[in-house]
Amino acid sequence: MFPLACALYAFLVRLKYKSIKRVNEGKQKSASSQLLLFLFVIELCYFLIIMTNDSNQSDLHVKRSRVEYQDLCDIFRVKVKQFSSQYFPFYLARLRTIRPLVLKSIESTWGDGVKVVKMSELVDHVDQKVIITGVLFKNMAKQPTILKEIASEENQDALPLTQQDNYIDDADYLMLQDENECVKLHGKLSVDSHVTGVVIGLMGFASDEGNEFSVEDYCYPMLPDPWSKCPNSNEDKYVLLVSGLGFSRNLSSKLKSSLDLLSDYLVGLLDPEEDDRKPARIIRLIIVGNLIGENVRAEEEAKDETLKKPWLRKSKPFTVEIMSTIDDYLVELGKSIEIEIMPGYTDVTNSSLPQQPIHPSILPRSSVLSAIRSVTNPYVGSFDSRLFIGNSGQPIDNIRQFSDLKDSVDIMEKTIHWSHMAPTAPDTLHGYSDPNYDPFVLTHLPDVYFTGNQEKFSTKVKKINENHPIRFISVPKFEKSFSAVQLNLKNLSCQLITFT
Repeated sequence: MFPLACALYAFLVRLKYKSIKRVNEGKQKSASSQLLLFLFVIELCYFLIIMTNDSNQSDLHVKRSRVEYQDLCDIFRVKVKQFSSQYFPFYLARLRTIRPLVLKSIESTWGDGVKVVKMSELVDHVDQKVIITGVLFKNMAKQPTILKEIASEENQDALPLTQQDNYIDDADYLMLQDENECVKLHGKLSVDSHVTGVVIGLMGFASDEGNEFSVEDYCYPMLPDPWSKCPNSNEDKYVLLVSGLGFSRNLSSKLKSSLDLLSDYLVGLLDPEEDDRKPARIIRLIIVGNLIGENVRAEEEAKDETLKKPWLRKSKPFTVEIMSTIDDYLVELGKSIEIEIMPGYTDVTNSSLPQQPIHPSILPRSSVLSAIRSVTNPYVGSFDSRLFIGNSGQPIDNIRQFSDLKDSVDIMEKTIHWSHMAPTAPDTLHGYSDPNYDPFVLTHLPDVYFTGNQEKFSTKVKKINENHPIRFISVPKFEKSFSAVQLNLKNLSCQLITFT
């Protein structure tokens, strides 16, 4: 309708010009004057129709609710990539950062009745109840390591190492390590519900030799303060979380239809009778990793056996064509809404955490739009003083593999109590090991904590640190669930929206 009106408007303008020319030439003055007036009225009517139509489209595509936004991802942007450092200095940096919080928690929980000692002093306090602090290390019989991989390759009779969903075993045990010493732990500390990298305080008794410690009680770090006590959202504003869009060379008809419905929803073309202003209240779309489908890599390897030897490759990687499709899709979305793009483990960027923003050259058309921003994984940002933290799923999945914790929301709650977003990095989760700084340490309590690419949707609000509620969200994979999560900044309520 809009293009037709424009064409008719142009025709009327041309006809009016000819009429004016005739009047000026003095031909058919009376009739031409009447025709000129008639054309002017029609022209004015069509001009008003065009302007009204354009205004309605602008309401859908441009005039969204405003929000105060802060990009806080700088702590995860790696300036210098260090690969010469071992893990031990990295864990010492974590210990130095979190230990003061553990000592505060010890004083608050147990008072000053029990002495805090270094592990090197345990032999001097045999049969005395003492408190020690350090970093947990979990010795796991089934944990895959590079040494086991090499041994498996050299031993032709050995079974090849295979990836498992869970690596815990009855023979696993915990150790506590500080700057100089390491002691084996037993007692009232669950082995299966803890992982390597957690900084903790333990109360108990040392063995005669001082190399073992019997745990009677434990405490986690003192929780940090909230980001803000006065959120600015006094009206309904929404953030849409979607993960695992799952683009591939041959999209299924169902997934393609769901992606189209997602696009239509964001521009306000779905359910206008329910709330014609609701699309305008969606102030941000956060894509929580895995733009590329999970099976793309396997499909590429199956077709091109030379993939393991890149110098023999004769064909372009599948991702080149897929990223071009993704780029086109993002360009259309970017015309109507602001987007944050987090990378995931299938995406074209570094695999070690923190993952860096997807490079603009990979998304050449969408990256030039001011509405589209590539951010890091993990992610930190503030919307109307509501602090969001999140990841694309790797830290949560890794903890699930090396503990008996199963539910995504329960694991996220554990990481809050541990004051660390990715405790298993860099031991079982690939991560940069900076000997001077650990970026994953939790410095403020968030209002919203999300993780992406999970098998199912789950959420709950948990009050932590007195009266500070945190909304935990497990975002399901879009390529399997065809769903996204919509969060209200005003009251932190959220709902699952399915696009089928």
